[in-house]
Amino acid sequence: MDKNGDLYVSNWKKNRVRRWKRGEKGTVIVGGNRQGDHFNQLNYPTFLSVDQYYSLYVSDTENHRVMKLMKGVQKKELLLLVEMIKEVV
Repeated sequence: MDKNGDLYVSNWKKNRVRRWKRGEKGTVIVGGNRQGDHFNQLNYPTFLSVDQYYSLYVSDTENHRVMKLMKGVQKKELLLLVEMIKEVV
């Protein structure tokens, strides 16, 4: 849960993470696009953490990675960041 009271829940069976804001329905914020290793897919997401800047960290267990979702970053920017990291590694 973050400082705004938003609740984050990982669902390892459906390979997605949802956020519930007060008074609203849950929204898929990452994953939910089948099991996989692309930037918009997860494979057994387990632990979640939110920092003081509202960045969400998702342990993507079977992909052996931690995904960082920063507040205000669009999916296109996230894809570019993931591709840049792949080139460096």
